[in-house]
Amino acid sequence: MVTRFISSAITSVGEVLAPLPQSNVANLRNHWKEIKKFYIDEKEDDYEAFHESQLPDHLVSMVSILEEEGKQGLGDTGPCVEFFLQNKIVDTLCGLAERDYPQGVRKFVLNTMNHTIAISDNLHLLHHMSVHRPIRNLIRRIILNPTTPAEKEKEKGGATPINESINMLKINTDGEFVSLLETLAGKLKKDPSLIVFFMDEIHYDEGDLLVYQGLVKHLWDS
Repeated sequence: MVTRFISSAITSVGEVLAPLPQSNVANLRNHWKEIKKFYIDEKEDDYEAFHESQLPDHLVSMVSILEEEGKQGLGDTGPCVEFFLQNKIVDTLCGLAERDYPQGVRKFVLNTMNHTIAISDNLHLLHHMSVHRPIRNLIRRIILNPTTPAEKEKEKGGATPINESINMLKINTDGEFVSLLETLAGKLKKDPSLIVFFMDEIHYDEGDLLVYQGLVKHLWDS
C-alpha cells in the first residue's frame, strides 16, 4: 500500500516537472526567430555561417509545421498560418532571394516557396496579398533580370563580400525556378481565380501571365 502510494506520488511529481512539448506555433516562432537573428546580426554575406546556423533546416521545418496544421482543416485561421501571415514571412524570404546574399540563398528560398505553394490548398495561402505579391515580384525579377546582385558585382570585377571559393561557383537555380513555376501553374489551373494575382502589372493590358512567361523563356533557353 505504502509502496503503491510512493510510486503514485513519484509519477505525479514527474508529470508536474516534465517539460511540456512546445506547440507548433511556438516551434514556428523559434525557427523564424533564428532566421531573423541571422540577418539582423548582419551575417547575410557569410555563406559558411548560413549553413552553420542550419538556416536551410529552419526553412524546411517551417513548411512542415504549416503542412501539419493544414491537415487539421483550419484553413487560414490556424495559429501557425496566422503567425506566418502576420509576420510577412514570404515577403521577407522573397526579398532575400532577390538579393541572393549569401549567394545560394535564392536556391533555398525557391525550394521553400515551391513547397509552400504545394501545400497551400488547405491553408488558402495564395489568396493572401502577403503571400502572392512577393512570390509574383520574385518571379518577375528572375524573368527580367536572372543575374543576382552578387553575380553582377563579379562580372564588373568589383569587390564582393562573398567567400572567394563560392565566387568561383555559379549556383544555378533554373531547376528550382522551373519547379516553382510548374507547381504554381498547377494551382492556377485548379483555381483560376488566382490567375489575376500573377499577371504582370507592367504589361497587364496585354494579359501577360508571369508563370507563362517564365516557362516559355526557359523552354527557349534550354
